[in-house]
Amino acid sequence: MASQFKSLDLDDRFTLFKKGILTNRDMQVLISLYQPLIGATAFALLMTLWDTVEEVHQPLPHTTLITDLNIDINVFYQSRIKLEAVGLQKTYQRQNHDSAHRELIYELIPPVAPADFFKDDILALALYEAVGEQRFQHLASLFVYPRLSLSDDVKEVTKSFYDVFYTSLQQIPPVVQDAKHNVNQRQKAQQPHFSQTEMQTFNWAYFKQIVGRNNISSAEVDQHQAELFNLATFYELNETQLARLTAMTMNVNDGSIDMASLQRVVSHSYEHKSNQHHPQTLSAAPAITVSQALLQQVGFNETELSFLMNNLSLTPRSFLEQYRQLHNNFVSQTDIQTLSKLVTRHVLHDDIINVLVAYVLRDHRNLTSSVVDTVANEWLQQKITEPDQALMQIIKYQQTQRSHNYHPKRRIRTEKIPAWMQKDYQQKQLSTQEAAALAQKNQKLLHELGLQKDDQDDEHE
Repeated sequence: MASQFKSLDLDDRFTLFKKGILTNRDMQVLISLYQPLIGATAFALLMTLWDTVEEVHQPLPHTTLITDLNIDINVFYQSRIKLEAVGLQKTYQRQNHDSAHRELIYELIPPVAPADFFKDDILALALYEAVGEQRFQHLASLFVYPRLSLSDDVKEVTKSFYDVFYTSLQQIPPVVQDAKHNVNQRQKAQQPHFSQTEMQTFNWAYFKQIVGRNNISSAEVDQHQAELFNLATFYELNETQLARLTAMTMNVNDGSIDMASLQRVVSHSYEHKSNQHHPQTLSAAPAITVSQALLQQVGFNETELSFLMNNLSLTPRSFLEQYRQLHNNFVSQTDIQTLSKLVTRHVLHDDIINVLVAYVLRDHRNLTSSVVDTVANEWLQQKITEPDQALMQIIKYQQTQRSHNYHPKRRIRTEKIPAWMQKDYQQKQLSTQEAAALAQKNQKLLHELGLQKDDQDDEHE
């Protein structure tokens, strides 16, 4: 941890963005539920960021925040990662190779609703451990609202939209249609896409039978089938394992699947298991042909080269885990989230994704979304379909960077030093005629400047 904050320089710049607004209700949730988890300093940092977000339109140095909070760089870093850990902030790094300092992007995220907080096993357990059982029960009761119970003699008289407003659906402006289309496109892009052949590799009948014991209907499973299958394939879960986790995170009130909670629990569970400190043997997968010369030209060392030559056919998750083990590092939550998003998009083959993972981790501590998305989008535009093509693209990029970093020797302008300033200068001896001419010239100059009176003036005096 200490080595990480040392890489954060006070002159590194940051830009702020917000994902939504912070309401009075959000403030109550932050104070009651989040502050016990993150502590007073991290909470002060969060409030400072939210107060500053409207004013920051250009990158600012971190000295601004650290001075305002009167903390050092270590405390700032520890506070920042607490905000990231509980989902109140996301951090991105802009790739700017021409600058001596990094530029970070901080995205502020409003807290989840109280009900979602307590349904999140990770957050709820952390709060319980932080405040104890009695305080936990009290906090939970603050956000439980009694349901409205109506007797038979009560009738609803709520007005509908068209009882109050008038609008014509037959004349929808193009801008409204465009907004609807853009939202739909973004939602579709976020959904995983699988073929029927791929989906049939999972025993859905058996899965539905298990979750059905917890009152989760087949229709509910069908609604989230693609997302469930994506979790199963990425984390290599069988039907029983996925069903158990689905039942753990379901909404018990209506029997619906809570995908957000399920994804968090699966991710945290995987991270915990993959980072347990026990010896593991790196397994070799069926080899995919890749050029050893290209791997060497990119700059992979002998250990990495041998690993890549034999393991590119692994699933991206397994490849990431074993590549981390190769360097005695652990798989971070950022790694998992970023890789999962990339795999879900289904825009690159698994072996290409594995090359991307190895390439990014050579120069970065984690698989950050900004870096991975930049590389993935570039390779997608270049129609990269083979590992060798990906390696050649990396080499091309490296050569471009080297040419950009080359600066020809600048011509240095030197001022000519006059002879009289030279160390060995000796004044030239004047002849009698030269001395008389120089004296006459000086007298004339003094007269023109009004500093010398002429002979006629002297006689009048």
